[in-house]
Amino acid sequence: MKSTLTFLSCAIALQLCAQQWTTAELSQARWHPSMVANGHVLVVGGGCFDYEETFSDRVDIYNALTGIWTQATLSAPRYTAGIAAAGDKVIFGGGVSHDPETGDHIFLNTVDIYDINTQQWTTDTFPAGPRFFIRGIGVGSKAYFMGGTSDLQTVTSTVQIYDTETSTWSMGTDIPFLSGTASIARFGNKIMLKRGVVWGIYDTEADTWVWANFPSPTPTEQSPVVTPTEIWLIGGYSVSDNAPSNRILIYNIANGTWSEKTLAVSRMELMAAYIAGKIIVAGGFTNDLAPPFPPTDIVEIYDTQTGELNIEFSLSEKRGVMDYQGTAPVIGNQVFFPGGDPTGGDISTRVDIYTNTGTSGTFLPKLPATSFQLSPQPCRDFVNISFDLDTKEAAWLTVCDMHGRQVFTERLQAGDNHDIILNTSQWPQGDYVVALSSKQGVLAKRLVKVE
Repeated sequence: MKSTLTFLSCAIALQLCAQQWTTAELSQARWHPSMVANGHVLVVGGGCFDYEETFSDRVDIYNALTGIWTQATLSAPRYTAGIAAAGDKVIFGGGVSHDPETGDHIFLNTVDIYDINTQQWTTDTFPAGPRFFIRGIGVGSKAYFMGGTSDLQTVTSTVQIYDTETSTWSMGTDIPFLSGTASIARFGNKIMLKRGVVWGIYDTEADTWVWANFPSPTPTEQSPVVTPTEIWLIGGYSVSDNAPSNRILIYNIANGTWSEKTLAVSRMELMAAYIAGKIIVAGGFTNDLAPPFPPTDIVEIYDTQTGELNIEFSLSEKRGVMDYQGTAPVIGNQVFFPGGDPTGGDISTRVDIYTNTGTSGTFLPKLPATSFQLSPQPCRDFVNISFDLDTKEAAWLTVCDMHGRQVFTERLQAGDNHDIILNTSQWPQGDYVVALSSKQGVLAKRLVKVE
């Protein structure tokens, strides 16, 4: 029994965790809004509410203490505004708007500041001028707005700092590379910024940068998640493949080294968060034969302590481009996934809320597949996986080692007979789990690899 449970825990298992997921609604459908949580308050503002570049000035505010949603209005419609939670404030900075008469772009240097205690708004301006595709993040009582684009051609490297205690601006040391649409994450008093193969760490106390290059191309626009010991940069867009990426780059905070994991589902424009030892990866646009890439409702949950990976079909809609910065807001034991694009053409008002209940859920019943065979068994240089999949839903074939690391995944068409040959010659000797999974269930078998 213990052996069986071990194999199942390492498989890509779907779970019935309905009690962990609830929904709410935004007052306006939007994709790529800017959002952040500060204490008990979630703020979602700006973004686009159609695909004609009609930008929004709407703000939805959720108070977790009362469970009430309220609305406010930004000083101007804005898209790709930086956002940061610092002190008792939420700060929207910059973004791009439009002239309602001519339709021309307007690049903003305006800043909207929300006080979560008084629920009042004030306005300010960037000292360095207009910025959009800018990244914002809070460290203590200060909000840092990094890089961005000043017009349609000019990428910048400025660091603008807003002190919420004195309501004043200062300039930090410039980023040692042009940042544009970089991924941003905070750990302690330091900020990591990554764009393409270039990454740097900014010490907010010393006002200094340390930066380096990756030796090979890495995805862009990855979703950043910070755990107590690591920074995970998840998914993103692979320029070399012209497709969503399945890579996870992991930075060890203590020793400054990098390692990698692999997503079960390639995805870009996703959202991710860390809560109670788990990393939640949700939605995004997933891989297909060619663009346009379809959105997904798949949620991957990684246990950072055990290395276990589970897959859930838990978003209420297939959605990408939910959040501009890619990090899902967390309040207490809840993670929020608001808005986005569910179809590649329509916009959503839906807010999916994941509540960490401390339970692992229940495994779904076995997938209705027949003739599920692995041969030879044990295998050395190859394994032939054959099965008839009796389901109308799409499914996935995934192979994991006994540490939960995925070594192969493929999306399967529903209702087809399958005969797949995998080259296992480079796999380390040991036990693996081959899992078929879909909304209807999971079916797993043990595979032994020998030298």
